[in-house]
Amino acid sequence: MPIIRTGESEYDKELAKWDLPKRLGGYNCDGFEKYPQMLYKAFRDESGKARCRDISDLYTSDPQVQARAIAFTAKCQHTVKNDDEYYKAKGQGWCDTQQDALDLLEEQQRDIAQAAAEAAYSVQRMGEKAKREYEAHDAASEGPAVDVPAPRKKPGRPKKTEAA
Repeated sequence: MPIIRTGESEYDKELAKWDLPKRLGGYNCDGFEKYPQMLYKAFRDESGKARCRDISDLYTSDPQVQARAIAFTAKCQHTVKNDDEYYKAKGQGWCDTQQDALDLLEEQQRDIAQAAAEAAYSVQRMGEKAKREYEAHDAASEGPAVDVPAPRKKPGRPKKTEAA
């Protein structure tokens, strides 16, 4: 014999809450919620290897090594809470998956290497003064110098030359 629920008793009202999603005041799950979402960015560790997290050193007995691994992992992860934060982070180079982050880092490194090779090739055709400027700029920069700022010109009109 079936039980007929009319929805008038307190028991029936309580059962109905379990069918409603949380956003409507019930106890059921809301379904898929995109946010909060974790984003990833790859960096090179001390050994030069590209990584998104450092879990190998989390389980050692040395607290300094653990702290360094936790700090590196925290640097590689970012949580966004809405669409605005998501698109802002995507514009800053954060990726949806760890593999995408590793691929993006490799692509950026490849682009930098290509630009450095092109700059080194163009140095061959420079004059002595331009070569000295390039070498000074290359020594002052952290990575390879891919662009050298042009020397600033003095403001104002050029001086008139008198025709003879």
